[in-house]
Amino acid sequence: MGQREPVSSRESFGSVSRTTDRPRLHKGKGKLHEEDARHHINAARNQAQGVIPTANSSGNPGFDALMNKLSALEREFVEERGDPIIQVRTKTPFTTRVLSAPIPEKYRGSTMKPYDGRTDPQEHFNRYQNNMLMVNASDEYLCRWFLSTLEGPTYEWFNALPEGSIDSWQDLAQRFLTHFAGRKRAKKHFSHLLSVKQQPNETLRSFIDRWMKETNEVEGADKRTLLVLFQGGLRISPYALSLITDPPRSYLKAIQRGSLYADADDLHSFKKDGGQPLKKTNNTPALNAPSVRARDQGSHTQHV
Repeated sequence: MGQREPVSSRESFGSVSRTTDRPRLHKGKGKLHEEDARHHINAARNQAQGVIPTANSSGNPGFDALMNKLSALEREFVEERGDPIIQVRTKTPFTTRVLSAPIPEKYRGSTMKPYDGRTDPQEHFNRYQNNMLMVNASDEYLCRWFLSTLEGPTYEWFNALPEGSIDSWQDLAQRFLTHFAGRKRAKKHFSHLLSVKQQPNETLRSFIDRWMKETNEVEGADKRTLLVLFQGGLRISPYALSLITDPPRSYLKAIQRGSLYADADDLHSFKKDGGQPLKKTNNTPALNAPSVRARDQGSHTQHV
């Protein structure tokens, strides 16, 4: 009497044939959730673990039927959900109006450092907007080129915005600043400027540069208050005395006059030491002497 074939394998195949119905991934109503689909795939794999044939028994019809069902289920799952690894987005948060605006000629966009969401978003926003306004960029182009200043989490944030939700620079700016508001650096009270003093060996230009940086770190002061605090931080010098004897009409005029005196100091040092004059920095307004003096002092006596 021949040896009976093990019941476990044959019965397990039969059980799969009778009870394991391939789930349908219909679109619309009754659509199988991703978790349910993965559950059925994993269940089919678990049933196959005990009956996977060896190289000499790969033609087992029961195993082939089970694996065919598993492959079909996986194919239908991928078709329904899309490739789990490669996902291509063909839609954009920008409206058609923003995308169809012409690009300014001879302009390659901003070259500023990309924003990754770890620093103050207001600083990035202000720097970008000022750079673009200098070339008279349109509202639409402000939106489109802003993407070149995003990277990592900030770029992913933009891609997740609803389709067609950005129709203006104001829309994008508001969403950007609101979303990353938690990274905004707290400003100091303007009274902090009381501690900013010109050091004994500090040049006027160096002090003005340092002062301008410090004013960017405070809030709550108007221009008149800034002027008073600025004068209080200066050492006794011809420039400081000029602010008393010939008061400037505004805080900006005081800074501009300071730039003129700094130029004179640089020239004096150059002639005295035979070295190179100090370079102007972006923080100090670089204006020619006659025009500034004429606007600042009007009919007053010019200071040398």
